[in-house]
Amino acid sequence: MLKQGNFKQSLESREKKSLALKGRKLNKNHRMKIGVGNTQNFEFEKLGEVKLSYIAGIIDGEGSITMRKSHNRYLVRVKIGNTDYPLMDWLALKLKTHIRIIHKNYPRSKTFYHIQFTNNKATSLIKAIYKYLIVKKERADLALNFHKNKFESYETQLGFKKRMLLLNHRGQKGE
Repeated sequence: MLKQGNFKQSLESREKKSLALKGRKLNKNHRMKIGVGNTQNFEFEKLGEVKLSYIAGIIDGEGSITMRKSHNRYLVRVKIGNTDYPLMDWLALKLKTHIRIIHKNYPRSKTFYHIQFTNNKATSLIKAIYKYLIVKKERADLALNFHKNKFESYETQLGFKKRMLLLNHRGQKGE
């Protein structure tokens, strides 16, 4: 566990890396990963109810639960994105993952940070925060059902993907 001073040093060193990249002139959007480790065999339930409910709130507001295609099959994905570095750093430390940093080449754009989990790690996180989700509970249900049935036919996977697309559709329902 990081003490307050170590956390501050970690935050400062990560911000320095981010600022060093931001100062460069880049032709395209630039991406970089910084992090504290991986989540293999990490039990999200160990975080406790308060932290899990906070993380669920962040995912409800700033995150997404989707499915993506990889090598002719679909995977569950949980993605959290924000421009507030201290928030994303706290999440990366608690969830033991990497932050992806995206620098845009537009004068008014802020640096964007995101964290993502796919497949088993994503479903483990969804299971841990499920009871605290409000807005994205229906997507979480679909993702967990898909994960249970992921070895079924491609048509079944495609059906799950289509239902997830409908849930994630922007705008009013029925548009």
